Amino acid sequence: MPLWARAKLLRRGRLLLAAMLLALAGLTAIPNPSSALDARGVDVLVAARDLTGGLVLTAGDLRTVRLPAAAVPAGALAVDGSAVGRTLAGSVRRGEPLTDARVVGPGLAMLAGGPGSVAAPIRLADPAVAALLREGDRVDVVAVTGSGQTSKVVSDAEVLAVPALPDGSPFGSPSDGALVVLAVPEWLAPRVIATALEARLSVSLRAPPS
Repeated sequence: MPLWARAKLLRRGRLLLAAMLLALAGLTAIPNPSSALDARGVDVLVAARDLTGGLVLTAGDLRTVRLPAAAVPAGALAVDGSAVGRTLAGSVRRGEPLTDARVVGPGLAMLAGGPGSVAAPIRLADPAVAALLREGDRVDVVAVTGSGQTSKVVSDAEVLAVPALPDGSPFGSPSDGALVVLAVPEWLAPRVIATALEARLSVSLRAPPS
C-alpha cells in the first residue's frame, strides 16, 4: 500500500476515535435524575419542638428540613401548609418527621395492625388513668355499671394514641372522661362504642412479654 494511502487511513482512524471519545463524554455528562434528586434532597415537615397528642398544629409547631430522598418516611405530610390546623394523634419529639399516621385522620387507622383491626377512640372515666398510658401499651378494657357490676369489654388491646392538652394533661375532663385510641378487632368495635355509652370505662395494664 502506498505511503500516502496509509497516511490517509491513519487520519481517518484518528478522526473516528476522536468522534467516539466525544460521544462518550457527552453520555457521561448527562445527569442521572435520581442521583440529582438525592443530591438536592427533599423538603420534609418536622416538629419544631416536643409536641403533645391532641395539639392542634400551628405554623410555629413546624419547620422544614431537607432530607435525602431515601430518608423520607412513607406518608410524610406535604410542605404546603395543609398540616396547619390538623390534630396530633400522639406525642411527637422535636425533629421527628410528621406523617399521616401522626395526625388524626385515615393515617391513624394504619397503625391499628393488620386486616380486621380498627382504631377505636374511647373515653376513660378517670383522666388520671389515661395519664398513665403510653403509645404501645397493652390494656384490658373494663366496663363498670352504675350498680357497680364489672365486665371485661376488650382483652389485650394496643394503645395507639393518648391525646393530651398542650400542658401534657389528658385530653378531656373529669365529667366527660379522657380520650384514648385503641386497636381493637373490627367485629368488636361496635360493642366497645355501645358499652362506652352505657357504662364507665377503665383499663388495666398488661405486663410486657418477658
